[in-house]
Amino acid sequence: MTIPSTEKIVLLALADWASDDGVAYPKQCTLASKCSLTDRTIRKTLKSLRESYRLIEWEPRSEETQGRSNTYFLTFVKTADEPIIIEKVETPKAEPKPKPPAKTKPANRATQIPDDFVVDDELKGWACENRIEVDLRAETEQWTDYHKAKGSLQKDWRASWRTWMRNAKKWGRNNANSYNGNANGSSRLEDELNDTSWADGLC
Repeated sequence: MTIPSTEKIVLLALADWASDDGVAYPKQCTLASKCSLTDRTIRKTLKSLRESYRLIEWEPRSEETQGRSNTYFLTFVKTADEPIIIEKVETPKAEPKPKPPAKTKPANRATQIPDDFVVDDELKGWACENRIEVDLRAETEQWTDYHKAKGSLQKDWRASWRTWMRNAKKWGRNNANSYNGNANGSSRLEDELNDTSWADGLC
């Protein structure tokens, strides 16, 4: 097989400098100048010739060589009757990295108040147990209108409803204080607090 043109040019340049035994030691900058390539391309090409085609080997320069360049050995130098076989070494492909698990959305995201919200038996029972002495229907309508107009976002609308009803109970008792000092008002307040007709059908 043939090798790419860049590898071929660098290999020919090494062969031009090599001894009969296939040993050469040109500097990489000299190779780059001779081949009209950059130093970076020379380094990449030398690595390819050694690892992908195994046509050269080299020994790094050391203190013993007193700063001399790397020594390159042309491994394809053979006798005249031996054919030169160039075969690219196929490196195994790396196993693909497993993809990280997709981020799951929070199971309970804040949403707007649902149009089909219903005060079911559970909520009615809760109101009965906690003596929420308010008009549940009227308060629920006010609660719904308020959050729709405001565009509120909640994670738990049932909890929001219960909070509203607690506040309605509290505010109702506070407003009842305005009857203090008025005998008729006080009597009317007691009647209202003692009236449990609102809970008919809830408990």
